[in-house]
Formats: sequence, structure tokens, C-alpha cells
Amino acid sequence: MAIKGRLIGTLGVLAWLGQGCAVFDLTQEQLRQRDRVATEPPPTGTMAFHVIGAYQGRPPPGSGGDCLSITEPECQQMLLHQVEHRVDVRVGDTGHNLVLGLSAHEKTHWHLNLEPGVTLSRVILSGVYPQRISGVGAGVQLDYFVEEISGCGLEQCGATGSGFYDYRAPAQRYEQLVPLPPTSFEGHYEQGWFELEPGRAGVYPR
Repeated sequence: MAIKGRLIGTLGVLAWLGQGCAVFDLTQEQLRQRDRVATEPPPTGTMAFHVIGAYQGRPPPGSGGDCLSITEPECQQMLLHQVEHRVDVRVGDTGHNLVLGLSAHEKTHWHLNLEPGVTLSRVILSGVYPQRISGVGAGVQLDYFVEEISGCGLEQCGATGSGFYDYRAPAQRYEQLVPLPPTSFEGHYEQGWFELEPGRAGVYPR
């Protein structure tokens, strides 16, 4: 069992390093997806589709986010994807009917903060490991796609399917789910805070 544990830990480190090194290596498909992102916001009152992607959010204090040895218990939890990360998203785009695409590789709790006047009609929540979300009001359509099936904490979150995520470009799967290209896209390997301000369009960081 000890040998198996060391093997899993080593593979986890290699996988983590592989994901980290891939941040600058965009495929032709990812470049095409980035080219589809709008360069200016749609007319006021119409639909806007904002996409946010992260490999992982902000880990809780003491969870092993800065661990140095895979023999540490905190590191084992991190490498086995048992740590729930946090991502806060402030939504300030009040001029459009909003669809949000939120995706992460690691287990994540998304916290939405909707400014007064924001109209949110749909959230697409996706990832590899379990995702959940807070701050979504009643009547908002929530679509849930993960590899590891888990409840997201909302009654609307009954449907599941093949998980997907991408922090380097909008995931190709969105083409099948939303009838318009992304209005904006922002992705980071590790990020715990995003802000969708009025008039937002294009790829961030610019």
C-alpha cells in the first residue's frame, strides 16, 4: 500500500507539472476558440455570454497549496484532488441578459456576487472534479457537466454529463451549448477572483 501511495503521489506531481507547463502551449483548436471571442459587447438589452476558466481557484489556508513534499498529509489531499478551492466572481454587467460559463479542473466552490440590476438567465458549470456554486438566484437555469458526479448544492443542478474545462481558451463544448460566441473570456492557471464589469468584451488579460 505504501508503494501504491507513493506511485499515485508521483503521478499526481507529474500531471500537475504537465498542466502547468501547458499554459503557453495553445493548440490550433484553442487558438480558433480564442479567435471566436467578440471584440466589442453586443447591443444593450441583448444576450451576452461571459466565460471564465481556471485550472484551480484559491485553496483554503493550510490545505497544502504550497507544500513541498508529497509525503505531507496536506500534499496528499491536494494531489488526490480532495481540496475544494474557492473562486469569487463579481458580476457587474447590467446591460445584458447574461449567460455565464464557469469551468475549473480542480474541485471548486464558485461564489457569485451579482450587482443590483444584473439579469442572469443561465450558468454553465463544468469541470473535471466536483463543482458547486453559491449566489445564483431562483429561476436561473443551471447546467452541470463534470467527470466526477457530485451534487452542486442547488435543486436546478440535476443534469450531469461529460466534464470539460479550459483556462487557455473557451472550451469547444460551448459551441454546442450556447447559440452565440463568447462575449468575453478570462482564464488563469490559478485565480481566486474575477470581475465582469459593464461593457466587458474580448480576451482577458489583454
